[in-house]
Amino acid sequence: MFNSVVDAMAYGALLFSVVEIYLMLNKLWSRKHIREVADSISVSSRIIGLIPLSIFALNYALENQWQGVLESIMWLIAGVIQLLIGIGIWVAGNRRFGLGSLIKRSLKKEREEMGYLAKEIFSQQSQHKIIDILTGIAMIDNKLEESEKQYLDHLAKQWNTQIIWGGVKARHNKAAISPFFNLWEDLNEYLAGRPGKKELKRLKATVHELIEIDGRAGTEEEIVLHEFDFILERVDDSGKLNSPYCVTIIPQTIEQDHYLATNFDSLSRSEMEGGMAYTTEPFFSQKYADQVKEQFQNSGYFTTIMSV
Repeated sequence: MFNSVVDAMAYGALLFSVVEIYLMLNKLWSRKHIREVADSISVSSRIIGLIPLSIFALNYALENQWQGVLESIMWLIAGVIQLLIGIGIWVAGNRRFGLGSLIKRSLKKEREEMGYLAKEIFSQQSQHKIIDILTGIAMIDNKLEESEKQYLDHLAKQWNTQIIWGGVKARHNKAAISPFFNLWEDLNEYLAGRPGKKELKRLKATVHELIEIDGRAGTEEEIVLHEFDFILERVDDSGKLNSPYCVTIIPQTIEQDHYLATNFDSLSRSEMEGGMAYTTEPFFSQKYADQVKEQFQNSGYFTTIMSV
């Protein structure tokens, strides 16, 4: 009996989705011929959004959850209509172009606009460190995609600076044992300036934009985003932070000791029985600390995680 009631309510809830989609599209439809309206729709986000909707529709169909199938199909149709409006198919002067040409032109224009939000929200003092953080994220998987490079070059140009990619790659290679810790040193220096929660949210949005520019997020990028989630959880409006995990690294050879001492400025060095130990600045999530621990451990260091 209860299941039947819930099932009927779910079908009834579809009416709300129909009304929502109609109201949203009705406003767009009456303005579909206006170029500024078309340009305000992110074509890439619409294309990306259609992928999970299609997967959800298929999954609901396989599970015989027909309410979910119907809702997914409705949002798929709405997404396609938004996509068509976004590429400007109804804008005067565009009718002579094919569908493929319109999509290609819209995506090119959108790439040129990438980074506008980031340009407006970060102070001039923090822009240099933001560039270091973003280039570190681009290199976190040990490869630099051309789309990532173009995005960051465009952002740097808006900030009236230039990225020296040879220097970025040399810095990355110098500390290649743990690119995660290399990135964290830059992020920790930025956090020392106590950016507010709003700015941190905007930084995370910019990181999302960078990661998704090639249409996928790898395991390394997911861990970075996971750390940002914990940063936002543990910062108050004054910028005060509370990070609970440190990694202690114990070199096993003189060469390893020299490498740690010369390549990572933020490591705290202390004597212990049998040698030296190096402790990182605290991380916010255990997942990020685990990744740093594993990277050093794979290179022959003895490592352990400590709670602060």
